Amino acid sequence: NDIRFFHERGYLKPDLNFKAEVIDLVESLDETKPINESCYNYVLNEKSIKKIKDILISEKFQTFTKELEKYYNSNIYLINAQINRNLHIEEKIQHSLNNYSNNYHVDYYINNYFKMFINLHDVDETQGPMHLFSKKDSKKFIKLNNYKSRNNYQIKNNPEINLVKNTGSIGDLFICSTPQCLHRASSPKFGKTRDMLFLTFAVLNNKKGSIDNLFTFIII
Repeated sequence: NDIRFFHERGYLKPDLNFKAEVIDLVESLDETKPINESCYNYVLNEKSIKKIKDILISEKFQTFTKELEKYYNSNIYLINAQINRNLHIEEKIQHSLNNYSNNYHVDYYINNYFKMFINLHDVDETQGPMHLFSKKDSKKFIKLNNYKSRNNYQIKNNPEINLVKNTGSIGDLFICSTPQCLHRASSPKFGKTRDMLFLTFAVLNNKKGSIDNLFTFIII
């Protein structure tokens, strides 16, 4: 049922939580690197890399990804891992900036590419959760808002389409086919932040051997 939901809508919040692993991961983080005035990322050190790998090689994560591999009829590989913190952007200038992909867009890759997001703390609507539309509703949004690009579309309320917000508890996992679903990072309220682990995967036919081959295409 989960895989069918993902196939039909392009996103899924499975019943998976990595709270204990995330607590250890957060404790391992130290150095940060500013991207711009509204966002920075954490520099992954040896400890934090190990904690991320602990999540990816855990039995519950592997059980889920095996179902994804059956769906794609191919192997999946991690191609990027990063941790970002988003800060507040004033509402009047939110859509004139693109400091952390805060305008609706799709990732311009072919469909053998998807992302997973893991909350590094509880995320509610005040903390800038990701906003997205299903594959079907993304097409509706494009028509209703005269969407041309991430910097060229109308900003209207569309009650006829369902806006999905990636809120949840620390350790929750969310998966999205970002080339198919319009999505954006919303702005946290003033004084709030959002910390997230971003995991990007590619689906490839390369032969897969041991569990360590998950990391064939990335050095972290």
